Amino acid sequence: MFFLNVCKNFRYVFKSCTLSVTFFLFCAQILFSEDSSIFQLSSAKVIEGSPIQISSDSAIYDENQGFATFIGDVRVGHGPYKLRGEKVKVIFDITKEGNKEPLELIFTEGVIFSNGFEIGKSEKANYNILENFLIMNKDVMFKQNESVFFGETAEFDLANGNMSFGGRINASISGGG
Repeated sequence: MFFLNVCKNFRYVFKSCTLSVTFFLFCAQILFSEDSSIFQLSSAKVIEGSPIQISSDSAIYDENQGFATFIGDVRVGHGPYKLRGEKVKVIFDITKEGNKEPLELIFTEGVIFSNGFEIGKSEKANYNILENFLIMNKDVMFKQNESVFFGETAEFDLANGNMSFGGRINASISGGG
């Protein structure tokens, strides 16, 4: 009788241990990846033709060079996306009609990004407006629901809702995120 009880307990313990090890290895692959890891963003899209709205404490515009630099509490709105930093360089393209179309936003002194669902921050970022692509560099932190990711770089394909992290990442992933 003792042998049967031990066998039943052994099977239960063995199953529990096997599931625990499998879960740990799965999480370790996600949490400690040295390569790029892809995740999904919440759905938030810019309607084509949406204007870029910028406010700041000061601005320097160089029409000959095709850029403007905004300095001091810079706030950028582009559809559902909100970006905030201390210094932003805006690269323009001058159309045939003479209009100045913003192509890229370059944040060099910190940035906070939000799409209304998630929030991220880093020391530097480039937002390619035409491609709807955001790259955050240096000390990246990104929060999605209750999950938090920390890494060296993060790339956000805002048009398709994909995000990926490069270099070494650390994450705390909740069941709801």
